[in-house]
Amino acid sequence: MAAVLLPPEQLAALIAQHDLREQTRQCYSLKTRYTSKNKMPSPGSQRDIPTQVRKELKEITSKPAIAVGLLLFLILLCTVPAFFFLLIPTVIFLVVLYKIGEGSTAKAKKIARSRLPVASSKLEVFESVGLASCVALNDWGIVFVSPNKPVVEMAWNEIASVAEVASSVLLFKCEVKELPLDLSTSRYFLITDKVHEKLPGKVDFDVDPVSGQSKILQRLTVGPRVFVHNNKSLILDDNGIEFNGQQINWTDVNVVTETFVDGDDGPAYHSLTFSSNTKKFEITQSKFPAEDDLSKMRNFLLLKQIVGEKIPAKTQFTSSALSMRDRAIDEFLRGREAAKVGLAFALKSGKFEPLKEWYEPMLSIADKYDLDDHPAVQDFIQDYVVYLERTDRSTEAQRMNRRLHQTRE
Repeated sequence: MAAVLLPPEQLAALIAQHDLREQTRQCYSLKTRYTSKNKMPSPGSQRDIPTQVRKELKEITSKPAIAVGLLLFLILLCTVPAFFFLLIPTVIFLVVLYKIGEGSTAKAKKIARSRLPVASSKLEVFESVGLASCVALNDWGIVFVSPNKPVVEMAWNEIASVAEVASSVLLFKCEVKELPLDLSTSRYFLITDKVHEKLPGKVDFDVDPVSGQSKILQRLTVGPRVFVHNNKSLILDDNGIEFNGQQINWTDVNVVTETFVDGDDGPAYHSLTFSSNTKKFEITQSKFPAEDDLSKMRNFLLLKQIVGEKIPAKTQFTSSALSMRDRAIDEFLRGREAAKVGLAFALKSGKFEPLKEWYEPMLSIADKYDLDDHPAVQDFIQDYVVYLERTDRSTEAQRMNRRLHQTRE
């Protein structure tokens, strides 16, 4: 029921937090995540798609389905009475969280739109950051609203630079202020694309916004990546790696070995061991020099990606390093979940225009990374055809339909 209460952007943020933690498991490759069992069946006529969705909605909202759900809920309460006492604070917490997030979004929208010199804006993106903050981008600039923190506003013409200072963390700089923006649970590719469009020549990201290719190694030639926390330090540059004072040049590395224990039967453990003829040290995810567990995890995955790109022949990984394409797929899937919910309600209400802010960025990711062979993208294109038909764009719908059939031939 909570998923129904949350708007699409907050739903995506919740899904993203779960997905980011799951990246430490051995499921980075497409073969592992999507076997032949997951492939979508051949589509019937496009007219059948809305009917299928309506049928599913009718089934899950029918009186027998609701009655069964209530019966199971009552059985759970009787079996575990303590659950009832936990339920009340949980529901209150979700409602408060929703209200706070809704307030941040409304405030960001109001401020961003009030700064426009004209009534309309070609660029208009409102993205939840975490669970209760919101960032708004339009033709004027960027506005960030977070509970119990001052609102940060920056016009595009006053921003001097935007750099990715940690994995998925952008730092906006102008003459008098800075704005760190953590996009690890948000639409990273959407935000970086839009910022690049507004500030060409002023951005420095791990991904090239135009080609979608990794720039991680290129950035190492310009300057080191430094991670410092609680007297621990990790420094990566074009020459090698230094961890707590121990240094090994990339050319001297014999092997980098990954150890991964998923934690199902005991404590989780994830590490990379660097070995040369004279030195050896292990970097664990749990002791990575970062502030919190989420930062430790994503920066550890970044370290693995750098090693995989820099010395691929010297790695012994338990699973392939996360590539930009994999990150794009993860973001696409998060958006896909939210868009599915949006389409289901649009088919009932007849209001399809709000879907535009989800469908167009997802189509951009699919195009940039050539994902048409992915089952989830094919499923998305079917829904996108329905959206185009319902918004009187039949020519585009026919073109997307042909694209889908060409992919499946």
